[in-house]
Amino acid sequence: WEERFGVHIHTVAAVHAALKLTSRLAQEVGDTGYANECSDAADALYKATLEKMVYDGRFVRRLYLDDGQLKPDLTVDSAMLAPMLLGMVDVYSPVAKKSAEAVTSKLATGMGGFARYEDDWYMRTTKSGPGNPWVITTLWVAQYKILCGSAQDRLEAMRLIGWCSEHALSTGVLPEQFDLANGKPTSVAPLTWSHAELVRTVQLYLG
Repeated sequence: WEERFGVHIHTVAAVHAALKLTSRLAQEVGDTGYANECSDAADALYKATLEKMVYDGRFVRRLYLDDGQLKPDLTVDSAMLAPMLLGMVDVYSPVAKKSAEAVTSKLATGMGGFARYEDDWYMRTTKSGPGNPWVITTLWVAQYKILCGSAQDRLEAMRLIGWCSEHALSTGVLPEQFDLANGKPTSVAPLTWSHAELVRTVQLYLG
């Protein structure tokens, strides 16, 4: 979220996905050596992530440097869904389930959407709840539900897609987030990332 230094779980999951994709592309063009290098790097990153970035059965937001030591940031963050959304871990694995449970229980705002992380301060006007609901993070939860695949999960995903659409401006523009105090759009509008996640979520839902 461009707010703090560290080794972030979202970045790690994105790098892992990039290595896997690069390995497949290299294999397709016949560069087996490079394909194997990327695959091995992805496997090493996967192993290190499970060893260093899992605490009490769930992913941590990041590792940060404190007095020369890497320590886990235990703040529940919607970015903890990234390893599942980007294919690093199976959505049915224990660490995936526990991470998702933490996100959905701790970051639900009470107005239908999900906050970025616990006690998010950005554009916040009320001390109640974890922070303002964001379109992006709400759609990440929807994507996770779609990947889980049950009829109930898909129904919840559709509800979240609908919530984002219903809260769009009259022009159809999606903002970054909504003020938890009054439900009004706040911060950037339109936000390309919000629209991109909506398209991605609908595409994932339609298969």
